[in-house]
Amino acid sequence: MNSNISITTLDSGLESSYRTFVESADNALIYHSLAYRDFIKDLLNVTPLYRVAVDTHRNIHGILPLAKCQGSLGTVLNALPFYGANGGFLTDSPNTLTLLKQDYKALVNNLDIVSSTIISNPLDILDYSDVAADLRDERIGQFTSLPNLSEADDKTISEALMSRYHQKTRNMVRKAEKLGISITVEDHKAVDFLEKIHNENMNALGVTPKPKEFFKLFQLHFQHGRDWNIYTAKHDGNRIAAMLVFYFKKITEYYVPAISEPHRDKQGLSLIIHKAMCDSVRLGHQWWNWGGTRGSMHGVYRFKSRWGAEDRPYAFYTAIRDQKILLQSAEVLSQSYPHVFVAPFSALK
Repeated sequence: MNSNISITTLDSGLESSYRTFVESADNALIYHSLAYRDFIKDLLNVTPLYRVAVDTHRNIHGILPLAKCQGSLGTVLNALPFYGANGGFLTDSPNTLTLLKQDYKALVNNLDIVSSTIISNPLDILDYSDVAADLRDERIGQFTSLPNLSEADDKTISEALMSRYHQKTRNMVRKAEKLGISITVEDHKAVDFLEKIHNENMNALGVTPKPKEFFKLFQLHFQHGRDWNIYTAKHDGNRIAAMLVFYFKKITEYYVPAISEPHRDKQGLSLIIHKAMCDSVRLGHQWWNWGGTRGSMHGVYRFKSRWGAEDRPYAFYTAIRDQKILLQSAEVLSQSYPHVFVAPFSALK
């Protein structure tokens, strides 16, 4: 083990080294970025506690981004909060990973917290079996591998992607094309429409929509065109669907899809997804990240898998340090810690 490596909390003097490390890490996600740290700090009023492995030259060799979240029952740690952001370990060696795990165990045991959760990265194969955790909650990450065709013409890219889709998905894309639906890449002007339709979709499902502040803050912390785009579908000149995607390195994040209910059968969202995937190939991206799915969400899982998605399982590893957490209802935990993972609801007594 490298005795020149020590674990410390990220400060402003290490941010340049942090960015360099994340940029060079093959499996880094947007959730590891400092832009995401600043975003959730403003959105959720959390306190970042980013642990980093540094050498004597102040170069970073591993990271564990954590956020301290205050609630009525005490302090909760997340890596990371907000819709299960995969903020797990990133390291350049097994020895560095061991040091970060030991440091995390010490934090969990010594800080005054009620629970702590690390969400593993579906793109890596790091061993989490010995991480400090009492509970494990499984998810299925779904990723579509994008073809290496950034220099090809539009037709070739489109056909290569269509060949990976299920027949029913190909038919949905073609239906939208036959209806003359047009796809536009938009900026801030489309945010209000995206938010409105997202809220309608979530309310119809009985699911809490993303907070209003989300739609303001992502525009402040991430740069349009470089970090995000909004795609809209129009029929007869009217917007009927929209989708927010984030970009980070060679990954496109499928983040907020929204479709106007009266126009659902026109498959505008399907054509948006296909167009955005084609553009991601043109950008040289390697992965389209659909996000995580619970095992019980069969319809959502099937929808994503028909776009050529492959399974990348991951898990939430939770350490419980105050048993009163498990005596609460899911509603109480959700209200006390909005957008923060406290414990698997299945473990509540």
